[in-house]
Amino acid sequence: MSVTCTMITDGKRPQDIRISPDGERIVYSLSPRCRAQKEAVSSIWIAAMGRANSSKQVTPGIFNDVAPEFSPDGRYISFKSDRLHRGVTSTIYLLPVEDPGEEALPLTPTRNTTHIGSYQWSPDGNYIAFTSADEDTEEKTNKYQKGDDARVWGEDWAHARLRVISVHDKTITTLVEQQAHVSSLAWSSDGESLAYTLLPSSREEHMINGGDIYVVNVQSHISRKVHHYATRIRDLNWFEDNLVWVGVHDGESIWSSYAVWQWDSSTGHITKVAHGEKDCARALRSCRGQLVTYVQHGLMDILDVFSGQRIFSNRWDIGAGWDVHDTGRVALCKGSPAGEEVISIIDGQQVQLSSHSNIPPTALRYSTLAIETVTQDGLPLDGMLYIPEDGHKPYPAVVISHGGPYWRVTEGTDASLFSWTPWLLSLGYAVLLPNYRGGASHGARYAEAVTGDPSVSYQDIVAFTEHCISQYGIDGQRVVSAGWSYGGYLTYIALTRQANFHFAAGIAGAGPSCWDTMVLTSDVPTFQGALTGVLSWKTQLYAGTAGPGSPMRHLDGVKSPLLILHGEDDARVPVSQAKSLHLALRARGHMPEMVLYPREGHMDWERLHVVHMLQTIERFLRKHVPHTIEAPDSE
Repeated sequence: MSVTCTMITDGKRPQDIRISPDGERIVYSLSPRCRAQKEAVSSIWIAAMGRANSSKQVTPGIFNDVAPEFSPDGRYISFKSDRLHRGVTSTIYLLPVEDPGEEALPLTPTRNTTHIGSYQWSPDGNYIAFTSADEDTEEKTNKYQKGDDARVWGEDWAHARLRVISVHDKTITTLVEQQAHVSSLAWSSDGESLAYTLLPSSREEHMINGGDIYVVNVQSHISRKVHHYATRIRDLNWFEDNLVWVGVHDGESIWSSYAVWQWDSSTGHITKVAHGEKDCARALRSCRGQLVTYVQHGLMDILDVFSGQRIFSNRWDIGAGWDVHDTGRVALCKGSPAGEEVISIIDGQQVQLSSHSNIPPTALRYSTLAIETVTQDGLPLDGMLYIPEDGHKPYPAVVISHGGPYWRVTEGTDASLFSWTPWLLSLGYAVLLPNYRGGASHGARYAEAVTGDPSVSYQDIVAFTEHCISQYGIDGQRVVSAGWSYGGYLTYIALTRQANFHFAAGIAGAGPSCWDTMVLTSDVPTFQGALTGVLSWKTQLYAGTAGPGSPMRHLDGVKSPLLILHGEDDARVPVSQAKSLHLALRARGHMPEMVLYPREGHMDWERLHVVHMLQTIERFLRKHVPHTIEAPDSE
């Protein structure tokens, strides 16, 4: 049996893993790898800790059931869903744990159409705090239906409020109602207060540009501001009487590694307490009284209790979901090119609880190698190498550069976002996944290295590739550069700088081609400007300030065939980035291939479009970089 496109696109992704209060069960959500229709769908699953293949589906999978949580007493599972009107409504539901076959009961109003964002049970289980915007007025709805829907910037932004609902009588109380957006929330351990973050709006740009942390008394509704942060933070939590969160290493930069920060309630002081120098704090979670940090260090994923105890460390990508019980039990999502599965770890014993992969083990056989080398100037450089077991040396290869660039790959990471790795392995290509400067897991200096010249990452791509050629039988004449988002940008760079290393072809997905226009047109202009070191709206346009790192300024170096893939509705990297580079190359006599996909944004695409993408990649590679070399004619 061989791997098919539909095996990949019809695969499932577990996430949102939570362990029950007694440590005996886990709950998680399961979503299709690709959307089969416009509306997203997801189902809720339960498994027994330590019992192999015990996972079972408890919601039908025809609605978007997400974000499951156990109630503090373990009797209920809460989750968010759009059950009344798919893709429109947003409601919190409750499902009894002992009889999950029963119909889920709605807690919040079922007809509400404004999105429920963060939500969290109170410590005593009597309330749930959540964020949601006000429902549209009848007047606004009527105007919209008539087509009178002009958008005036700054007006009618849907600011999320902080609300509390009684689990017993469904009474909803709005605690915070301002002309600003509540982004996250956290209950204090005594249940008397809620911490929350306040932003100018829900726009992605405002989330990056910083905001304020407040604490509100649940009874008096009185809020007090405790801290202003300069750039994005995440995972706000209480630890004892103090607040903790994940924020940038220096507390100010948009572009750096991430660390754990703490606000001391007794002194009001803000201090950095862990990580960020040589590693990266990726997430922070309160796990029944324990505070656990998810850390990336090199190729290792680590779970550390705030007291300093390390409870997990392995070369697995667990970012899709994990949880820790106060007994030391761990549940997590373990990734591989074949798919993700849910694993429990009890007293060091690993047990696979699920069977969600669509790809049979016999259909995809490969070797996995963790690569550790150095950059051209001596800094650590690591990544993954997958070699198809049915292949033959020297192996043709595809180098997939991850996006971000503040990201990192380890075993199981889908660097392309569209499962290119299993598809390429099935076609007979080795897959190289480098972690370059600008990425996560090596601390602040590593992350900040690309600021001002994003193309610095390209030097590391070449160093990693040359190392694999010299050590692992990769055919240096048949290496393809590929990637999505920032990885697509690095593919453009790879094909314009052939003097350093000749890539046989390039596959660029959703990549920036001109940083001057990218900074001005992306939905996160400040973020893009921090990466390039230039805020284009503050300089003379096209003055060359962002030019050195722009592929558009180096197109005379292109010698290899190029495939361009892009979504037409991409707000992060507008489709004009693809169209302009395609136009410029054709004007120079090149014939790059370009495929644009209607309705698609930056990621999370429709199933048939991903099938087409994979088939297009196969055809392109077969044409330009075949995985087999024909033997010369005998004399």
